[in-house]
Amino acid sequence: MNVIEAVAERWSPRAYEPTPFPDSKLKLIFESGRAAHSCFNEQPWRFIFSKKDAGAARTHLESLLDPGNAFATQAWILGLSLGKKTFTKTGQPNRHNGHDVGSASHAMSLCAWDLGLGMRFMAGYNLEAARKLVPPDYEPYSMFVIGNPQKGLERPPRDRRPLLDRKS
Repeated sequence: MNVIEAVAERWSPRAYEPTPFPDSKLKLIFESGRAAHSCFNEQPWRFIFSKKDAGAARTHLESLLDPGNAFATQAWILGLSLGKKTFTKTGQPNRHNGHDVGSASHAMSLCAWDLGLGMRFMAGYNLEAARKLVPPDYEPYSMFVIGNPQKGLERPPRDRRPLLDRKS
C-alpha cells in the first residue's frame, strides 16, 4: 500500500477482539515509531504498554481509562504515550516533544493498519494518576490500544474539513 492510500484508508476502530497477535508485528509497529522524525533527533517519545494477559500491570493501566473508553480493555495491547519535556543534551525545555510524540504515534498507527491491526489513541483517561506512573521529566499524552479489530466492523464515513484556500 502506498502512503497516500494508507493515510486515506486508516481508521481507529472502537471495538477489538481479545485475541493475541505475533510479537513480530508489535515490534514492527514500535520500530515504525522509532523511525519518526523529531526535533534535533531527540526522539522524546516513550511508550508504556501491557498485553491483555499481563495481570496486575494490565489491570493498573485499565484503571486509568475513563468509562467511555471501556472498549479498550478488550484490545491485546493497552498503552500510554509519553514525551520527555527536556532535551537530553542540554536540559533545556523541549517545546516540540508533543509534536514529536504525535509523529511517532502516527507512524505506528499507519504500520498497524498496514499489518491488518487497529490502533486507536485516546484522551479519555485519568491524567493525574498517569503522571504518577512516569518520571517527572515526562508528560503523558494519550492512551492507546493495538489489536485485532472486532469482526464485522465497517469503517464509518470519514468526515474531514476542507482544505483552506490559500494565497501565496
